[in-house]
Amino acid sequence: MMSTDAMVNDRPMPVVPAASDPHGPVIIKYTVLASYLVTFVIGLVGNTLVLYVVSRYSTIRNRSVSNYYMWNLALADELFVLALPFFCYATWTGDWIFGSVACKVSCRSIVFSVLRLRRIFAEVN
Repeated sequence: MMSTDAMVNDRPMPVVPAASDPHGPVIIKYTVLASYLVTFVIGLVGNTLVLYVVSRYSTIRNRSVSNYYMWNLALADELFVLALPFFCYATWTGDWIFGSVACKVSCRSIVFSVLRLRRIFAEVN
């Protein structure tokens, strides 16, 4: 349960103020948006390429177990990267309009990506 300080009109306050908010640090919003968009473009291209190459060519896929780890990591990162446009819009407007299902899916994609990284690091060490 959230405290009443973190609620405005029965909705949670945004983490990053809206771009039109005169009191919010606009430079932070633009920096966050730029980093989200750069991460989205590079991550989408890179992870899609890894998924394609490992899935398409059986000689690469069957060579070692680490290629399966790379494929799983690329899949988890792809799910995270696909959630970034939603976060961009929420950062820009300061509001989440996509509903609770999209919120849960996007947050779970982050958790899935982090858990996949932890599993890979645990097996390497």
